[in-house]
Order: sequence, then structure tokens, then C-alpha cells
Amino acid sequence: MGLDLEKSFKYMFKDTDWKKKFLIGGFFSIGLVLTNLGQVVNHIPDSYYESVFKQMTMEQMLGAFLLLCFLFLTMSVLSVFTSGYFAKNINLRIFRPDAELLPWENFGNMFSVGIKASFAVFIYILALVLIMAVPILLVILTAASDNTSLSILLILFMALCFLILLFVFTIYLAAATLAFSTDLKFSSFFNFKLIHTFIKKDFFNFFIYLVILFALNSLIGILNLVLTLTVIGILALPFTMFYQYLVTNDIQAQFVRETLEIDKKQIQA
Repeated sequence: MGLDLEKSFKYMFKDTDWKKKFLIGGFFSIGLVLTNLGQVVNHIPDSYYESVFKQMTMEQMLGAFLLLCFLFLTMSVLSVFTSGYFAKNINLRIFRPDAELLPWENFGNMFSVGIKASFAVFIYILALVLIMAVPILLVILTAASDNTSLSILLILFMALCFLILLFVFTIYLAAATLAFSTDLKFSSFFNFKLIHTFIKKDFFNFFIYLVILFALNSLIGILNLVLTLTVIGILALPFTMFYQYLVTNDIQAQFVRETLEIDKKQIQA
């Protein structure tokens, strides 16, 4: 696999307006930061929330609820914009690998692309949940019958099914994202012929590609977690996360170009 990782880490800085685009990108990446901070909040013990709620008045609880609703809405809208931007950036780098960073313009189209991507991911997640509902229902029915041995076997079976489905889901969603980035059409998320091309043409290369993305996101994820320990670090989070996705965008574009042999097709044309 001929991925140029050095290029992926450096290409954005060749843009003469990279500072301006990073500033705007950092603002829109606040939605990603709120999601990241939400994962940190999930690790806070429930006892802490109970003690806080007991000390709050009804007005304070209502204010906190409205604030959470506002943050969720803000996070959702900004995340749709960033999803659209990153999808369009991948598409740009597929067909114009030496192009500058995608400019922050045509926000209506950017939001539309983000909505398509977000809705398609929702459908994939919904399909996973519906499939998993079957073994979960079996476990619930068996537990009601007081058959302990059978319940344990079904729980183990459900755990195995979940791991297998999660593996297949990850592979298909990653390939579907690549398929969508080729033309930004909603239907491409379900173009299984193209999706299978990314997976089956050279599964080893596809697996290595996923490992590279996982390793990169894990390392930067650890960095982002460390940044949440300080106020300055939290302020820097939108920009580090924006940079993280720009790097992965180019890696994704390079993999698409190599798999579909776009360079050769352009030469032949």
C-alpha cells in the first residue's frame, strides 16, 4: 500500500490561508470538542451528580436542563457542518490531491452534505441496533424462565454476536464512508458494489488502512484527553481535532485513489 503519511500530516500547511481556515475550522469543531468532553463527563461517578442535584433548586435544575439542550443543539448543528466539510475535503483530495484546503464557503451545500452523511450513519447504527435486538430479546425471555445455565449461554452468545456485528459494522461503515466521498451522493453510502470493492479488492491493504486510522485517532485521542486537564488545553482542542480530521481526510483520499486507480484513469482520459 503506497500511502504517503508524511504528506497527510503536512499538506494543509502549504495553503497560504491555512491559519484563517484553521481558525474557522476550530470554531466549527467546537461540536466535536463537546462530544469529546461528554465522553469525559460520562466517567464521573453517579454519586457526584446525585449530590449536586440534591443541592439544586427547581429553577436551577430547569436552567441546567435548558443549557444542556442548547449545548446539544449547538453540538449537533456544528457537527453537521464539520461532517459536510470533511466529506467535501476528502472528495476534493481524491480528484485534486495537490489542491489547497477546502475553503469555508457555500455553507448551504456543506450543511446538506453533512445531513446526508449523518442520516446515513444513523441508518447504519439503527440497522445494528435492530439486528442486536433479536439476541437481546432471547436473553430477556430466557432470564424470565429462571433457567440460569441457558441464560449464561445466551449472554455469551449475545456477546459473541455483538463483537462479530461490531467488526462487520466498522468495516462496512468505513468502506461506505469512502464510497460516499467519491461523489457525495446519499445513495453511495449503500452502493454495496463499490463498498465491496474497497473491502475485497485487497482486504489486507484495507485492514492495514483501518489499523493506521485507528492508531492515529487513538494517539491524538490520548493527546486530546491530556489537553482537557488544563483550560489552555481545552481551548486548543478544537484546533487539534480539526487537524486530526484533516490528516485522516488525506489518508482516506489516498486510499480511494489507490483502490480505484484514479491516477491511471485520469492519465488514460
